[in-house]
Amino acid sequence: MSKAEMETVVRWDMEEKVAHLWTAQPAMARLWEKRGYNVRKEHGSWWAAIPKSYITFRTLPLPLDSLEGVVDSDVGRPERA
Repeated sequence: MSKAEMETVVRWDMEEKVAHLWTAQPAMARLWEKRGYNVRKEHGSWWAAIPKSYITFRTLPLPLDSLEGVVDSDVGRPERA
């Protein structure tokens, strides 16, 4: 599996009180286990469900424009007028 295919996904919605975590990265699964999450392995990947309250957002120390060349897509960038 390539590094690009070893992704991690966090998903939640407004109805459920949990966030669903999924990863193809063994190191990320080990980190979750170390933090006490109930990690399950299925078909070569790992998943867990945690309270949504565990998910936090932080303010970036730099403006998104300063990340040019670091990220390979415009995902998460505000629409430009």
